[in-house]
Amino acid sequence: MAERQTGPNLHRSVWGPIVTVVLLGVAAGVVSPRIAAAQGDISTLAEDARQRLLLQLKAGNEAFDRGAYDEALLRYDTAAGIAELASIHYRRGLCLEKLERYPEAIASYKRFLELDPSAPESGRVRTDIVRFEAIVARQSVGRLSVNTVPADAEVRLDAADAAVLGKTPLFEITTEPGSHTLYISKAGFESRTERVEITPGQAVSVQYQLQVKVAAEGIVSFSSQPPGATVRLGGADGPVLGKTPLTTKVDAGPATFHVSTPGYKPRAESYQIAAGQRLAVDYSLEKEVSDVGLGPNGWKGGPKPGRRDQGVSGAGIGLTVTGAVLGIGAAGMWFLAESTIKDANDYDRQAPGHTRDALTDMEANVPLYKVGTWVAAGLGGASLLTGIILLVTSSDDDAPAASGWSLELGPAGARVGYELEF
Repeated sequence: MAERQTGPNLHRSVWGPIVTVVLLGVAAGVVSPRIAAAQGDISTLAEDARQRLLLQLKAGNEAFDRGAYDEALLRYDTAAGIAELASIHYRRGLCLEKLERYPEAIASYKRFLELDPSAPESGRVRTDIVRFEAIVARQSVGRLSVNTVPADAEVRLDAADAAVLGKTPLFEITTEPGSHTLYISKAGFESRTERVEITPGQAVSVQYQLQVKVAAEGIVSFSSQPPGATVRLGGADGPVLGKTPLTTKVDAGPATFHVSTPGYKPRAESYQIAAGQRLAVDYSLEKEVSDVGLGPNGWKGGPKPGRRDQGVSGAGIGLTVTGAVLGIGAAGMWFLAESTIKDANDYDRQAPGHTRDALTDMEANVPLYKVGTWVAAGLGGASLLTGIILLVTSSDDDAPAASGWSLELGPAGARVGYELEF
């Protein structure tokens, strides 16, 4: 009975029955066959070792009853150093569970099942192991909640092109512990990039205010007289925006617009385009006038270079028509000369009663008609050939023409010329 009195206080601990059996066995130097088979023969322990084991177990039970789990764990660890009993690992697991040291509690409970797999507590212990492993798994990762104002923003993690985790509000997303980058975007609002620190087993909640996106471009409307003018950005050699009337987007900042159309003087104007601005500009183009300058010997004028464009094409048509008319004129002159010669030869038959003076006058006109025939034929042929060349070569609108007209004014009158190189 003295040995029973040295055991744990049975009414103070739920573990009283188990502790009493073990302590009685240890104090008497006898171990139950089941525990002895699990942990090996402890009969070789010296008497003082058994007494120390008994005292450590008793002190551990008392500390556990007081809620001093750290102290109780220390006592059980000391007892386990004297003799490894299944019941000691079971008590260690209980202390570690109370201290929420779940990985260690799992290890202690698993050792208990290895030493005594058929113990009455084994069913509950196995259930607790599964529950603790789930807790450990949750504690090894972090949880992240993200909210924005306004809501419905897309959230990506660690890369701007990563898969979308979801749209705000986003609750309790499981993620690896450590430093992460959040990419938050919503149409019409400025995107945000934020750093967050995720702690294992902790829940982190963040909220961000999104800013409305300000347009980085303006809208410009162009019109011109005449319409159909080409609008370029940056100058005469800049990219073509289109033809008037035209409405287009232009990046905010300084901008120069160049407007041109054949036959009119080009215009270039600069503007400061503000973000979100709507600007309307109208161009009234001035017709080009041929330059007349002072030439040599007091003559005014000179060649004016042209372009193989609509003007060159028109000149080609005009010269072709002129050549054809001069050719018809040459044919007429030739007919008059031949007709006059025939009339002179057949004077008496064709013109009876005419005087000799009339015959002389007809003969005098023959050389004039022949000269006119050759002059008209030469000019007509040259004009026709030039016109055809201009029509053929004017298909390339951007190639410079080696032709031009000249107007010269002087004391003796006016002189008009046309110059062509090919």
